[in-house]
Amino acid sequence: KKQVQVTKQKIYDAVSNQLNIMQQQLNEYVDTLAMLGQQYKIKVSSGNDGSVVVDGSDYKAVQLYKSIVAKQTGLIRELNNLASIKGEQEVSLKNSESSLYVTEKAFVSDRREKPVRSLVVVITMLVTLVVSILGVLLIEQIREIKQQL
Repeated sequence: KKQVQVTKQKIYDAVSNQLNIMQQQLNEYVDTLAMLGQQYKIKVSSGNDGSVVVDGSDYKAVQLYKSIVAKQTGLIRELNNLASIKGEQEVSLKNSESSLYVTEKAFVSDRREKPVRSLVVVITMLVTLVVSILGVLLIEQIREIKQQL
């Protein structure tokens, strides 16, 4: 049980470190966007459909700004997922009870449901019959074609 707690703590620490690294990256994106916005006089507004509209005079700067905004959006999504995982790990660390409970004992079923052996045998026999008839007809056709040549 102690080993499980140690493993949980390691996972929690790794998630926390990754969360800190991603937060630093997000701050860098925000700083870069602010710098680009001031340097190239880029204006950002929201569209009617909730999209981000970026306006500016320098095409390359606007495209760079859009790509950084897209990266920032993805990073925010990942950051939220990681924060959720961190919360779950935190609860798991505080909770020492097992999360696996057996609700009812297993029992042997009265009758098998699948596969029905007689059905498998009948289908196999029919398929074999059809394939063998087609094989015989094919062989006879080949013999007739050879005799005609």
